[in-house]
Amino acid sequence: MRVIRTQRELSRKPNLSQIELSGNPTTIAAELVEIGNRQPRPVPIGAPRASSLFQACMRLRILGTVYKKKMTELDSIHARVTFGIGNSLHYWVQNTDLFLGDRRRGWWKCVACGRTRYFGAPPKKGCEFCKASPAATIYEEHGIDLKKPYPVTGHPDMFYAKKPDLVRVLEIKTLNGDDWQKLKSPLVEHEWQLQTYMWACSIDPDMPAEIDPLVGYILYFSKMNFRNSLPVKAFVVVKNDSLLKRIFAKLGVYRAGVVDGELGSLPPILDECVRSKFKGARSLYCPVRGECQDHG
Repeated sequence: MRVIRTQRELSRKPNLSQIELSGNPTTIAAELVEIGNRQPRPVPIGAPRASSLFQACMRLRILGTVYKKKMTELDSIHARVTFGIGNSLHYWVQNTDLFLGDRRRGWWKCVACGRTRYFGAPPKKGCEFCKASPAATIYEEHGIDLKKPYPVTGHPDMFYAKKPDLVRVLEIKTLNGDDWQKLKSPLVEHEWQLQTYMWACSIDPDMPAEIDPLVGYILYFSKMNFRNSLPVKAFVVVKNDSLLKRIFAKLGVYRAGVVDGELGSLPPILDECVRSKFKGARSLYCPVRGECQDHG
């Protein structure tokens, strides 16, 4: 039905706030968007996570586990935008065929009934449990929670079928324009993460497929589009026994520090905490700062 506007409606002035009238895009955004820091739900401290293993303090992990501490990080608007972009790209790569096609492998979950369907290639058929269409099925990251030989947790981003019988771990990362142009090799913390995943997935009893422990991939996506330049860089990461020894040594420190839920042997206090007398940025926001000092 056609709507005929009256002369009075057409002559009505827009109702704008003083901030909107200012025309300042930053202050207008501050009025429209929730920019305040949010306090996310505290997360219990437990076994080391592969994603943060390189820089992780094992003393924090040990004391946090034994004393049942929780870790909370302020959720700022800057963090929400940064992680939002990264999470969106992960979802895009995992749930569409635009980048990895049908070589994607992993768990697939039906959002209609909430059941995890299977591990394998992207679904072609509807859910066998509730008959929902294939569009209702999304990728679900594999959860690692090893106890032996070393305790470690993590969620690999994706598994990639190089051949029908050769499945490898694949990590997805995003970088800003400046870091992207300088990138010649994987960042050290990302190589630690992938080496841990390659090893852990190959021995994980909850992994239903055989995962290649010798080779994995890291895909870096640029947040900026450069003309005449591919916005993706891929690195092949080969098993590094020397690096794995360092990873196992660090995980072994945690294993020795938590024995049947009780405090075992503690590693030394981090040098930066000693130098700053527990007043540095890392110390001030540490959830076990008091316990760490008490066990000095």
